Amino acid sequence: MKKSKLKKLILLIALAIVVLYDIPKESLDIFNFGDTKVIEDGKLNVCYLDVGQGDCSVIVLPNGKTMMIDGGDINSESTVLDFLIDNGINKIDYLIATHPHSDHIGTLPEIINNFDIGEIYMPRVMHTSTIFESMIDSINTKSLKINTAQYGKRIFNDGNLFAEFIAPVSEKYEELNNYSAVIHLVYDKNSFIFAGDMEKLSEYEVLDKQANINSDVLKVAHHGSSTSSSEEFLKAVSPEYAVISCGADNDYGHPSNKILKRLEKYCNNIYRTDKSGTIVLISDGKSIELK
Repeated sequence: MKKSKLKKLILLIALAIVVLYDIPKESLDIFNFGDTKVIEDGKLNVCYLDVGQGDCSVIVLPNGKTMMIDGGDINSESTVLDFLIDNGINKIDYLIATHPHSDHIGTLPEIINNFDIGEIYMPRVMHTSTIFESMIDSINTKSLKINTAQYGKRIFNDGNLFAEFIAPVSEKYEELNNYSAVIHLVYDKNSFIFAGDMEKLSEYEVLDKQANINSDVLKVAHHGSSTSSSEEFLKAVSPEYAVISCGADNDYGHPSNKILKRLEKYCNNIYRTDKSGTIVLISDGKSIELK
């Protein structure tokens, strides 16, 4: 058996034991196969995983709870599992599938099957793909409830720490990307937006709501595609940091040079997973550090 497959098998067995018998997650330390632990306790850890031409963000909150936004393509399964295990994560308190495209939900059936899952949020839209059906089967097998992701709904509220959906605003779209669940995460004076694959139509709907979306960090929509990141939206967000999740030399030409130039007008720090690998930003509620 190849080393990578053996590692995955051992990790999944360890997870099953921890979840089944309610063993403290610290017990997973003996299964730490690498030096990739980056989480700092008591702070907001926002990790944009390098999953190639896909999206996956893992957030460890100051209160110790964990939120996962998307899961990348199925080919990134080892990357996602390794990151979670190496950082002692055995429960996902808030799991969000922004929309049904395979490059966002590819590993989620495996995550749902093998991790303790709290709340699941998805937009109200279906898909006929095998991976989407597999995800729904995993949810049903564990008798989990799907909460609808929609504008104005709070995911959690813990004093100066909260997260809410700012999209989708409408209920029906022609383009699946516009169903994207967009999350606004706030910790004291710092704030983050995770834009999924929202396109300009969804951006304009959010702007029409006149909500305060000014944020320190923007996970750039749709891998930096020219169908997203309108001038008006970027001006309203005005981020200090922008993170683009995309694969090296991808066939889509992401990120668009046009969007990169536009981002430079509103943002001082632009990071890309195809250039930097996994990107970790840590907040103490007042300032943000790149780790």
